[in-house]
Amino acid sequence: MPLFQLSTNLSKSDFPAHFHEDLTTMLGELLKKNPRHISVCISTDQFLTCGGTTEACAFGNLASIGNFAGKNNDVYVEVPSEFIHEKLGIEDARFTLFLSDYPANEVGFHGMTIDSFRKRSLTPPAA
Repeated sequence: MPLFQLSTNLSKSDFPAHFHEDLTTMLGELLKKNPRHISVCISTDQFLTCGGTTEACAFGNLASIGNFAGKNNDVYVEVPSEFIHEKLGIEDARFTLFLSDYPANEVGFHGMTIDSFRKRSLTPPAA
């Protein structure tokens, strides 16, 4: 259940059509997750500065379960950074991305933790 949160000082009107869909597709491919299970939250028109200026900038948080063990973290930062630059024109020096790796017992879905959901999904139906 990956979650991508983006905060930027850009306006909503600065975003191209289908940005959410394109972002979700890119994240699904990057994380090898079903795009239907990815959530995206974008906050525009934020009062943000980077390096002491209010030029276009953004920060993001990419949270997932079990993806960010270290060996591919540069790729997990590089690909979204390039996407943000290509789609929004924000230079990579003005975009900071935080990776958050959550244990399955600390994320809820369908009224239970992912850990419990997985265990239930593996349990055969009652006779």
